[in-house]
Amino acid sequence: MKISLANTIGSSIFVANLCIGFAQAQSCGTPTPQGSTGQYDTACSNLTITPGLSPSYSNLNVNTTISGTGGQDAIVVNSGNLTSLNVLSGANVSNSGVGGNNINVLGTVTTLSNQGTLGGFAANGINVSNGASVTLLQNSGSINNQAGNGGAGISNNGTINSFNNTGTINGESNAIRNAAIIGTITNSGSLYSTATVGTGISNSSSGTISNILNNASGNITGNAIGIFNQGTINSITNYGNINFTGVAGAYSVGISNSGTIGTLTNYQNGLTYSGTVPSTYSPGFSGTNFGTLVGVNNGFTGTGTVSVNPSSWAASKQNFLPIISGTGLTSSTFSFQQQGSTYTFPNGSTYTMSGGFNQKNSTYYLIATCTANCAPVITLPGIGNAPAPGGPNGNGSYATVGETQIALQQTRDAIQNVAALQTQTLINSFSYDCQVFDANNICVSAGGRYTNVSPDSVNNSSIILVGAYKVDENTRVGVSIDQNLSASDSNGIVNQSNKLPMFGAFAVWNQNPSLIGWGARAHIGYGQKGMDVTRPVITAAQANDIDGTASEQGQGSTKVSTFGAQAIGR
Repeated sequence: MKISLANTIGSSIFVANLCIGFAQAQSCGTPTPQGSTGQYDTACSNLTITPGLSPSYSNLNVNTTISGTGGQDAIVVNSGNLTSLNVLSGANVSNSGVGGNNINVLGTVTTLSNQGTLGGFAANGINVSNGASVTLLQNSGSINNQAGNGGAGISNNGTINSFNNTGTINGESNAIRNAAIIGTITNSGSLYSTATVGTGISNSSSGTISNILNNASGNITGNAIGIFNQGTINSITNYGNINFTGVAGAYSVGISNSGTIGTLTNYQNGLTYSGTVPSTYSPGFSGTNFGTLVGVNNGFTGTGTVSVNPSSWAASKQNFLPIISGTGLTSSTFSFQQQGSTYTFPNGSTYTMSGGFNQKNSTYYLIATCTANCAPVITLPGIGNAPAPGGPNGNGSYATVGETQIALQQTRDAIQNVAALQTQTLINSFSYDCQVFDANNICVSAGGRYTNVSPDSVNNSSIILVGAYKVDENTRVGVSIDQNLSASDSNGIVNQSNKLPMFGAFAVWNQNPSLIGWGARAHIGYGQKGMDVTRPVITAAQANDIDGTASEQGQGSTKVSTFGAQAIGR
């Protein structure tokens, strides 16, 4: 057999050239100069940055695709000081194999910014290693880490002075996982995790976070827990949403705390909470909306204080305000920091503020009581200046529109119920009859009646007398009297008179005495009842109105007349 050595060598050289070409295509090399900034514009793998050495730029941009292969980090910043590292919009930093990070910081970076996409199978989107630090970390792009290994969008074991998120961070177990020091987290975007027991922000027992600010557009959600704290968080201010996205269960809660939370200021209505209560809970007020805290799962433990901004609370114009409720809440869980303090409104009225626990419904309330200048001075024709009448204690307090409207609505409903009762009584009387006659063709019967509109409304009971005369074998005529024995109104607004009965007259014709065959019946009825009406007093607490007091009680009397007629044939 003849072998051509030249062909074999040529083939070998050709293969070697392919390998060299492949290696060159994957090498990140030296970035393109962009003034004082170096920019990576060519796709490459496993970029290693050693500040001050390789490359020599202190500011670096990524404007391409950089991938981590072989379980390595896609980008690693070695020890040293790097002024800025920016992943630009449209750039992609990802890992094709499980194990490495998208970006791993081992040194010091002043500004680390992501406007592009971090994802793939990375262990973490951004990892700040033990001893490393980032002064300012910003994300306006997307960090989507779904490696299947329980990684985080951002994992911190070093120091992050400030983190600002306006984009989306989805970590498998945690959007943010902190085991060291983070200064301020400001979120106007989305932090979430979809793992079974995933959390939006997880702060371990060794972790400290100075401040978490969740703005109105911010969402901090985990499939199980929004914020999970085992360490120390000095303050949380929530204008947006802190929640869980999975099915409610043993872990499902907005905030779970087994560590220390200093101050929780909350504008979210229905923020769920489990564990040790914050040292200070401050409900936020925005217009008529306010924040509430709800204990779930194991509920509230420990003790804390409630603190409010009096002017913000006053601006909400709400009194007797429920702010905390749920499992574990007792009378000693929270004390009110401003207990007994006063606040004076621009109109001169002064309110004393207090907090109170209602054991019956396990709810903590804020209460404001008017203590000075509660009533305006008005001019009464022919009398002169005098305090406005009214108030449950006759103290000259005045009613705002809210209290008066509620009182009028309750009075209207009570009168409508009386009218409905009288109508029903008239309809019932159309069935009164007497059909068993003596030798003189006279029939007399007696009975009773109880009628109510609804169980918690007006009702009455009566004795009924019916008399009839048989004109012939086919015709009878009669009268009925329906006299009230008692009448009641459960809300105390309406008192019915029992004096005047309801009268009725009827005539009946049947084709046959056996009542089989054709027939006709006519009936008329008339009734009149006296009615005393007492308009109720509605307090500011009942009207939920911090800037008003009680409505004025009113009384009056009237009559309710009922007339009807019925004619039927068969």
